[in-house]
Amino acid sequence: MGAPTPAGYLRLQPSRWAGACHCWGIENREAALRFISPGDAAGANAELKCFDGAANPYLLVGAVIEAGLAGLAEHLTLPPPVTGDPHTLPDRPSRLPGSLTDSLDRLRASAPLRAALGEPLFAAVEAVRAAEAVQEADLEPERLVHMTRHRY
Repeated sequence: MGAPTPAGYLRLQPSRWAGACHCWGIENREAALRFISPGDAAGANAELKCFDGAANPYLLVGAVIEAGLAGLAEHLTLPPPVTGDPHTLPDRPSRLPGSLTDSLDRLRASAPLRAALGEPLFAAVEAVRAAEAVQEADLEPERLVHMTRHRY
C-alpha cells in the first residue's frame, strides 16, 4: 500500500535512508520503521520510511492499523532493534519488495489485508497495481520518473 507505483521503487533501495529492509531501529535512518526519541520519558515518534507520496493515505493508514491488529492477534513481538545499515549486516534482515510486482505478490498473499479491505476494494487495488506494473515494466528510470512526477 505504501509504494503503489513502479517509480516508488526507484527510491526504495538499500543504503539510501529509504527503509528497504524488514526491520526497525531507534534513531536509525536505514530502518523501515524508525523510532525517534524526544530525549525524555514523554514518548517517541514512529516513522515508516518505506512509503512514498503516491500512496493513498486512507488505504495506507488502514493497512498499517490492520498489520498492527494482525500482529497483536498472533501475539507477535518485535525482534531486537537494528543499529547501523541493515543491508550491510552479516545477518541482515530480509529485503522489503524491490518492485511493484514483488509488492503485488505479497499483497495477494496477505489474508489480513484482503479481509480488511473487503473483496471489491482488494480486487480494485490489485487490478490497478497489476496494470501499472505491466504498463511501466520496461521503462527506463528517467522515463518512469517523467511519467509519474506530476501524477500525484
